[in-house]
Amino acid sequence: MKLGKEDIHPLGSSVAMTITLKVAGGDLNIDIETKRNDHGSVLFAMQNMVNNLKQIVFQTKEASNQVATASDQIAQANQNLSQSITEQ
Repeated sequence: MKLGKEDIHPLGSSVAMTITLKVAGGDLNIDIETKRNDHGSVLFAMQNMVNNLKQIVFQTKEASNQVATASDQIAQANQNLSQSITEQ
């Protein structure tokens, strides 16, 4: 779906703009306040987006840590193998 300027203007509140700029700048430590049971607003959608991005970042960090741990284990195994071969 393509939006033009005339479509975006009603969504261009200063709150939504501030949130968008912060997220675009990598700041996910923002608190977006929405009204209770307001599941159809732009701010609710932005809150979901930020929460999902936080989850993606967390999962990426976890995967990166697992790769680093595996890499360390492989390096240690290689070193042990090399030392074992040298001793023979």
